[in-house]
Amino acid sequence: MGFTFSANLYANCSARQVIEALASFYREQGHRALEMWRQLFPAGSIGETLAVHDFPPHWVCVDIHAEPEQLIRERHLFVSAKLECPGFFLFEHDGDYWGYEFFDAGRVVDRFTSNASYGWYFDGMDCRGNVCAIAHELPFLTVGQIEPYLVRLPDWDVVPEEEYERLERQTNVVPREGDRYRRWDECAVLNFLRMLGVDGDFTKRGYFRYGAPVFAEIEHGDFGTNLSIHADDC
Repeated sequence: MGFTFSANLYANCSARQVIEALASFYREQGHRALEMWRQLFPAGSIGETLAVHDFPPHWVCVDIHAEPEQLIRERHLFVSAKLECPGFFLFEHDGDYWGYEFFDAGRVVDRFTSNASYGWYFDGMDCRGNVCAIAHELPFLTVGQIEPYLVRLPDWDVVPEEEYERLERQTNVVPREGDRYRRWDECAVLNFLRMLGVDGDFTKRGYFRYGAPVFAEIEHGDFGTNLSIHADDC
């Protein structure tokens, strides 16, 4: 199994504000979320713990699970609308490809996937990525910083195999000087994450760990009926 990663990033707000917005979401949608989990994992455990990391001056990062897909997308759009802030749903799917959904004030602004052959999260949607849209909403980033990461492999069902392999070889370089991974490495999403200003690294056991400590953990195994937040200063 390849590297799997998913997170929400929220810009221009505090960790405390994000925590309060997430709590509001589960107070309103908790029981519906519980039913979604039961349908997806009928024989498994239900619930997750959201770990919130503070990366000033620009980001609050929430470590999430990427399922149920409908739930996580409704959740980050809810938080974004409530806080009137831009942000990302950022993921790497089993080391095969990475992508994002970029949003602002509760509406989707842009989507990107690094390989057009895959449509797991955004099937049938335009996922070419729009550098200017991100730079417009996030003025602390430039087009030159963002653009090297939004290179995309074509759908292998619509281009000849030789052409696909040629493009893959030609573009399989580090996007920018200082990046740790080549463009098609299974951890390539971490190059983009670090460019944004959110760092982390792997432990000796191979687990990815954020560079900032956990600011708070939100446990919602019961989805809103007794939601608890654990933090030293919350």
